[in-house]
Amino acid sequence: MMIIKNIVCVFAAALIFAGCELTPDDGSGGDRDNAIHLFEGAFKDGNVAKDSEQWFSFTVTSAGTYYIHVIFNTLEYMNVRVFNRNGSPIGNEVHRWEHGDWYFSQELPEIGSYRIRVRPDFGDSGTYRIAYNKTAAPPK
Repeated sequence: MMIIKNIVCVFAAALIFAGCELTPDDGSGGDRDNAIHLFEGAFKDGNVAKDSEQWFSFTVTSAGTYYIHVIFNTLEYMNVRVFNRNGSPIGNEVHRWEHGDWYFSQELPEIGSYRIRVRPDFGDSGTYRIAYNKTAAPPK
């Protein structure tokens, strides 16, 4: 087992040295492929840096209207957009600049996977909480 691990590390180091960049599937939300998975009705913590973005993924089992809920913590200004499984945006990007709780509705036309992109606005950065569900009432 140790030999295999060492070979993988040497191969990874060779790729990085050759100018290739490895992107771990770490669920950090730093890019679309490493999105943090959301479960319906459960908040997840978010933390987005200035001039960056954070991604979340979720799966719906029925088409219809869903609600994206946000609780602002230290982040004051944010842009939120939903994307389908092909990476195409659905609806408009939503801009918010408040404290406390907030939500918006989004029609999701198909069963399957979606992604949410959160970007800070006005050079802001900070923490927040995000969730989705089928009602305008926030998850507990």
